Amino acid sequence: MGSIDGVYATAAAWRDGVEVVSLLFDPDEVAYRTLVEKAKQFKCTSKVFAHSKSQLEVANELVGDKAVMANESQKPRFAKASDQKYYLANSPLKSLPMCGCQMTKLNAAMGLGQPVDALLSPRQKVLAKRILRRLESDPDSLDGFISPSDDNELGDYSTKLEAALSK
Repeated sequence: MGSIDGVYATAAAWRDGVEVVSLLFDPDEVAYRTLVEKAKQFKCTSKVFAHSKSQLEVANELVGDKAVMANESQKPRFAKASDQKYYLANSPLKSLPMCGCQMTKLNAAMGLGQPVDALLSPRQKVLAKRILRRLESDPDSLDGFISPSDDNELGDYSTKLEAALSK
């Protein structure tokens, strides 16, 4: 779902005992209808949670009784960090400093087997090559270096990563 234009964050979560993909999206860029249609294509509509009456109408039309109104007083329980962004987490690019939106897009592209170069800045491409070279020479040298999910921590993380790569 993270590959869809207008979706800027995804997270694995649990809601009402069902594993879900929690989405943050810009309704000016992508319609709720489009999201539900894409979810059907990706075969991830065992339950579709709506957050308004209009969303519920759309979801009912597209997935029938799989559509339910979300109980807003019961927020989703997010999966542990190690279960988030599966494809990225199992790639050397997990060490590359990037914002949460970029993590979403990279993870989706990897999951779909699409190239990721276009999603990286020129600086990130250079840094990615350095990371790969380091891991080729010493596979354990960057253990624990995983880009933080909090964008406010990127500066400190980047400094620590640069120091580790310079050793």
